[in-house]
Amino acid sequence: MKRNYNLDLIRIAACVAILVLHIFGVEGGYINTILYYLGTFGIPLFFMISGYNMLAKKRSYHEILLKVVNIYLFLFILCIIYGSIYALLKKKNISVIFDIFIDIFSNKSNLGILWFMVALSIIYLITPILYNLRDNRKLVLSLAVISSLIFISNIFLKKYSDVIIKDIVVQPLRLWTWITYYLLGYNIRNNNILSRKNNPIFLVIITLIAVNYEYFIGKYIFGNLYAESFYDSLIIKIWIILLWNYAMHISIDKKLFSKITILSKATFCVYILQVILFSIIHNVIKMRTNVFINCSTFVLSTIILFIISILIGKTKILNRYFSLKIIGEKK
Repeated sequence: MKRNYNLDLIRIAACVAILVLHIFGVEGGYINTILYYLGTFGIPLFFMISGYNMLAKKRSYHEILLKVVNIYLFLFILCIIYGSIYALLKKKNISVIFDIFIDIFSNKSNLGILWFMVALSIIYLITPILYNLRDNRKLVLSLAVISSLIFISNIFLKKYSDVIIKDIVVQPLRLWTWITYYLLGYNIRNNNILSRKNNPIFLVIITLIAVNYEYFIGKYIFGNLYAESFYDSLIIKIWIILLWNYAMHISIDKKLFSKITILSKATFCVYILQVILFSIIHNVIKMRTNVFINCSTFVLSTIILFIISILIGKTKILNRYFSLKIIGEKK
């Protein structure tokens, strides 16, 4: 099948967006937080990419189970390596490896940012069921509405109980959110429901509205500014779908195909290696409120991570470990 370079662009953009979230954080002022919110689309796009490809054909339970087993083998080996180094440096008991592994499920500790792989493994397990429902546009619309209503309910929960959904349900288990984006990815592909006309000015306006919307709702209603609180929002869904549509209809020069392919193949490795790099950065840079420092850190980190990941891709032994293809791969 012909390679979809626009999908590769989306994968690269989603990867960079996640780096934005993890570098800028919410501890700075208005400008720093707005830059942080520009990374909101990262995780939803990864789920859409997976749905776009995984639901394109029927998957056997054997194929699904193999993917899931590979995910957890990968995570456990990573925890052994990371946990052993951590135990040595911090003079902890080696049993900390199991604690680190468990923390991934609850999005805690440095490896907690890999919760995405846990959520995706759960969705993979129900993919054979979702495949049979994939063309039910009423179901997709209903899920989008339900998740949007769940977001609205956060306002009342915050007012009367001083909690929101993210305080009650850990990220890997917010399946109503991830399944919605997973199915949206396929439905946008299969039904061609969006226009091929691109208007960059309109996209910029929608982006500015979305990130400012997150800032003011987060600060003045939720009392926290974390992007994960907004994945269910209808406004954010619209923004993300429009971003997807824009990227899928960009005209790409053939001369860039090879470069885009190289960067796209490096994204999974970047996603994993960021854990190590950010562990170092956050120990060196205690204050994450300076916009200039955060911007500089982001640019340097992105360049370093992609260079290392591309080099790993050229190393046979390391590439075999880091070539676990779970994020939107067709195989």
